[in-house]
This record gives sequence, structure tokens and C-alpha cells, in this order.
Amino acid sequence: KRSGEHYPGYVRQLLPMALVNFETTTFLCKPLPDLVIKLAWQEWLIDESDHDSFWDGHRDVEDCFGLPRYKEGANFFPASGVKGPFCHLLLWHPRKGLDFIIALSNQTAEKYSRSPLDSKEKESFFPSSFTKGVFDVEIPLNDGTSIKQYCSHRLWSSYRGSAVLPYLLQSALMALENWLIAMAEDSKKADTFEWIIDHILRSSNSVMPTAAIASVATGYPGKLGKAALPILRTPDLYHWDMSRWVHEADAMGAHRTPDPMWQLYAEERKTANYRPWRKEHLEHLAIRLQFTELRNEVFTILDAFRANIPKKNIDEKNNELWRFRLQRIDTRGWKPEEDKKNNRINFTLKEIEPDLQEIHEKTQADQTVDSRFMAMFLWSEHTFKGEPLDREYYTDWQEALQEAKALQELLEKGQVNDLTARQSRNIFLFSSIRLPRVQHKVNDCNTDMA
Repeated sequence: KRSGEHYPGYVRQLLPMALVNFETTTFLCKPLPDLVIKLAWQEWLIDESDHDSFWDGHRDVEDCFGLPRYKEGANFFPASGVKGPFCHLLLWHPRKGLDFIIALSNQTAEKYSRSPLDSKEKESFFPSSFTKGVFDVEIPLNDGTSIKQYCSHRLWSSYRGSAVLPYLLQSALMALENWLIAMAEDSKKADTFEWIIDHILRSSNSVMPTAAIASVATGYPGKLGKAALPILRTPDLYHWDMSRWVHEADAMGAHRTPDPMWQLYAEERKTANYRPWRKEHLEHLAIRLQFTELRNEVFTILDAFRANIPKKNIDEKNNELWRFRLQRIDTRGWKPEEDKKNNRINFTLKEIEPDLQEIHEKTQADQTVDSRFMAMFLWSEHTFKGEPLDREYYTDWQEALQEAKALQELLEKGQVNDLTARQSRNIFLFSSIRLPRVQHKVNDCNTDMA
């Protein structure tokens, strides 16, 4: 084994052809899957023994996952589900391809869990707005046993490309999701699909493959059957999938590169990004399954969540979030209302618990105030820059002035939340815009009267 920088020139040219390029990996993976996998293991994993101090000096995200970045055969930018050997291995040798992706995600997740990246104890060198830390989540399986997996926002969003992660790993997980979607759409694979999902869950030490399963379950709730229940039994995953949903706009899109196959990669990502269930999350899956033969199993899950809220969530805010979530997704608390005009039936909540109703009303009131501040901010920004308004915020400047005074009074009385208070600068921006103009109007009036 020789390090990449000491390879002969022809080898460095062949490695991308064998491990990255779509048009060549497709011809190698069918006849020589074992050779491709062996070559990938040799070229993709960093040998920490070759470094005197692996974690010293500059570190890339790839380092934290034990993967190379600047190396022939490992450059996967931009990530795509049809880049590299993954999709071809899954097509021609499904079991070998699946186990290879699982093993790759397991080894990289183990390295990541021990790295400074996202560590709660160490200062991360890649600041993030997401919840800090790598957590262990326990997933209860259908046979009564349970497994533990590493979890973080970065890991859960890996298959979507909406978090900073090695492009090589993203491509593998994107290929896995595409393959699972194809399996869900193939009625001939129904008998083996549940076994595949169970195999992935049992064999994975992180939520990277599990998140891809959650995506397919949300898109095809009737195809996974009971195989989707372990994910729904895991309360932490609702939070992570909600976070993924919020950041869907950050998902990996099309990138033009010198690669002659860039349009193929871009088209694959476009198809992935426009899948209709990207705007949904695990709450939607839980609701849909309540209208299938699995409704009683889902009711059991929801009842267990409700019973365990006081025990597991010692944080009062988290308790409230879960109580609201259960109100939203438990269809036993819904009531149907006929909409004759649109020829449909709408469902609304029968009732909200009194303390939650109070929180709900306060939240709505806060949102109303926030909307007023935001309207003032947008009006001020457009006016200050001389840009046309996207809508009519106020009938005239006098109305805007009265609104600014009213908002200033709310600030002085402390009747706004901290975030809105920090946005109060638009009041002063308003003053800098309008007061000189008001004075100009007054001067004009005085001149006319004289």
C-alpha cells in the first residue's frame, strides 16, 4: 500500500475513473464489485497511524469523519446519488452495495463521535446554529429489543446535503435513499422490503441510514408497514426531522463543474429536491398511519409518549412542545367539519387543555406583535433604499408614524419578547427616514401661509 501522493501518474488518473466517475464505475461494479469495494476501503479511509498527531493543526470536516478530501478517487463535489460506485453496486449487487454503505457510515460515524466537531465538551472549529453535541438515541425495534445510534443534526440531515458533511458520505446516503425509493415503488420487492429496513436499522450505529428510511417512510407510508414503527417510537427523531424540514431550503442543489457529467448529477439532485414529501416530517407520517391498519399501533406509541412526558422530559419547555405535538398528531382528538363549499371534510381539534390554550393565545398575541414589528422593518428597509414596496404596509406616512409610536410604547412597557426588542432598530430607522421629510412638509406649509 502506497500513500496517494506517491502513486504513479497513471494510477492517480485511474482512481477517479474507478471510484467517482459515473460513466466508468458503472462498467466496473457489475463484473468486479469486490475489487471496487476493496479499492474504496484502501483509498477512502485515513490511516491515523500515518500521522504523529492526527488532531493537531488545521482540520477539515472530512478529517473528523476519517475521510480524505484532497485525494484522487475521493473528490465527490458536488454530492450526488449517482456519483461513485454506490448506485451501481446497489443495482447489480444489492446486498454487497447495502452492506458497504452501512459499513462506511458506521466507520465514519464512529470517527465523528470521537472528534472535536460538534463536541459539547470541546470548542468546535466549525460553528453551527444547530443543537450542539452528538447524542445516543435508543430505537425500540418491533421484536422488543432496542438499538442505540449516534445522532446529531449533521448526521440526520446527511442524505439531504443541508449540513456540512463529506461529499463522499453524502453521495453514498443519497444513493441509499434513491435505492429505497425504487424498492418502495416496486411491488415485486414488497416481501423483502421490511426485512431490508430492519436490517439497516439493526446494522447501523448512527442515524445517517435511519434518516433515509424516515424519508422513504414519509413518502410511502403504506409501503413500509410495521417497519416504520421503530422510527415513530423514538421521540428524539421527531425533533431532528422537524429541524431537517425547517432547513430543506439549504439542501444540496445543482452545481456546474468541469465534470462532463455535471448535468446528470444536477438533474438527480433536482429530482430529489422536488420530491413532494420534502415539505413533510415525521408528524405527518404518524398522522397518515392512523388512517391505515396500523392505527392501533400508532395509538399505543402516542399513549406511551403521553405517559412518559413527565418522566423523560424534565425541561418544562420541552414538555410543552411535546404536549402540543401530541395534540396536533393524535387524531382521536380531532373532530370533522363538513366544508360544503369546497366539497371536503376538514378536521379541527376538539379542545385544547386549558394551560396549553393559554400558552397558545399568548403565542398568537406575540406573533401578532412580531408581525407588526416586521412590517415596520420591511417598510423602513424598502423606503430607506428607495425600493418599491412589495405590498401596501400603511395608507400614508402619518399612519406609519402612529404605528411607530405605538410600537415604541410597547417596547418601553416591556410588552415584547427579547428577539423582537432587538429588532426595535427599525423604529429609529423610521425616524431617520421620515422626520426630515416631515420637517420639509412643515416648512412648505409655513411658506404657503406667509
